[in-house]
Amino acid sequence: MTPAMKNPEENRLCKNCDAELQGNYCHTCGQKASTGKLTMRVLLHSLFHGIFHCDRNILYTYYALFTRPGKMIAEYIAGHRIRYFNPFTTLIITAGIVSILEEVMLAEHLHVSLPAADFILSRLWHHLNAIMSTNVAFKAIIVAPVFALSTKWVTRKKSGHHYNYTELLVACVYIACQCLAIYILLDIPAQLIFGKDSLIIEFLPIIYLSLFVWNFKQLFQLSVMKSIWRVFLIILCWLVIMAFLILLLVGLLLLFVENK
Repeated sequence: MTPAMKNPEENRLCKNCDAELQGNYCHTCGQKASTGKLTMRVLLHSLFHGIFHCDRNILYTYYALFTRPGKMIAEYIAGHRIRYFNPFTTLIITAGIVSILEEVMLAEHLHVSLPAADFILSRLWHHLNAIMSTNVAFKAIIVAPVFALSTKWVTRKKSGHHYNYTELLVACVYIACQCLAIYILLDIPAQLIFGKDSLIIEFLPIIYLSLFVWNFKQLFQLSVMKSIWRVFLIILCWLVIMAFLILLLVGLLLLFVENK
């Protein structure tokens, strides 16, 4: 008598949640059905798969951001997200790379001497100014939420596509990733080769503004001139909001010093 064949469905339970498996992945928690005993081979395979999967998604996301940025952002907002890397994770990774490159390559260019002030408000203000004037990644992270707010305000009564604040925040975070990538590819090399005060550095803001116009042209499906006008209004609104926030911060610092 031949031995009984092993039932392929036997022990088909998810090792993570004990749900019955009906395919290659658990329908309850999403873990792979083939998850087995940990070995060095399995560990290395998981490590390299995670690294290359992450790199591929980031590279494809940046490829889309520099070939069809507004359309890519619109796709992500609409729900086509499996191909693209999370915007906030992308920003954090890119900001980390920028911070490392600045520390390694531009340490002398970014050094800001702080005056020895006894007044606590003066010390706090100089420290804040030093951070904002030297840390590009920090500025990008701070600017994105306020820029999304100004975009929402400017576009609130416009015809065409209407996005909520969270969707516009995603768009602004992706645009911040674009700007940081330009900073890595053009700004840092230009500072190293020509110096921080060279004429080439003065023209780089035009590239950043062009990115905003390009993004909003595709995202809102506008003409070039309408996109330029909308970006101008958004930047103007952003400046007003930032001025208000700075005055509010100074007022809170003064109140803190007076009550101390």
